[in-house]
Amino acid sequence: MGCHTGNVGDAESATPAMTSEARRESFGLLVAYYNAVRAEILQRQMIRESTLTLFLGASATLVGFALTGNTERSWLLFFVPLLGLGASSVYLQHTTATRALWLYLTTEFQDEVRRVTAPEPPPMQWDMSKARVGLAAAAAMRALASGTLIVVPGMLTAILGLLFVPSSVSSVLGFAASLIAVLGSALMVIYGYARRPSWYSRPRPIAGSGNAP
Repeated sequence: MGCHTGNVGDAESATPAMTSEARRESFGLLVAYYNAVRAEILQRQMIRESTLTLFLGASATLVGFALTGNTERSWLLFFVPLLGLGASSVYLQHTTATRALWLYLTTEFQDEVRRVTAPEPPPMQWDMSKARVGLAAAAAMRALASGTLIVVPGMLTAILGLLFVPSSVSSVLGFAASLIAVLGSALMVIYGYARRPSWYSRPRPIAGSGNAP
């Protein structure tokens, strides 16, 4: 009997240790997942910003080449808005992917963190912090700057093309195609900003945390 009681006691004392160990392992995995997602978000943001730099460099090269040669080169001015359309597509792609990754961190991932840390409240991570509300103005300025850096050069080069390319039906069609490309770029930048996560205004409430209403 005494031996049986000792075994039960050993089992009961071992259970909390195993639970604690499993919790530590699960939390370690969650930290690794979080770091991986945050790294991908930062990488996509860097690619998005680098795309704007490459577009501006390519645009300056084309404009310089088009205006320093004969009139046949001036047709290259109509290609700048097309480059802007491509840059806008890349910008929108990475903005959308970044938003999806952030939504994962603030919904499914955060729910798993809450499950692992229960009954204690989950730690407050940066993505759930109310401090991110202050980034709303920065997000608006970044969208405005990105739109300006893509749309304005495209519009200016389209006008330059209309002025420097010899008048013909082809030049009018080139100008019209450039305007369509500029409009498409503007719409994609606006759509990318409109699709940004709503967490700039209010973090997602978490049951049992200070954020819950």
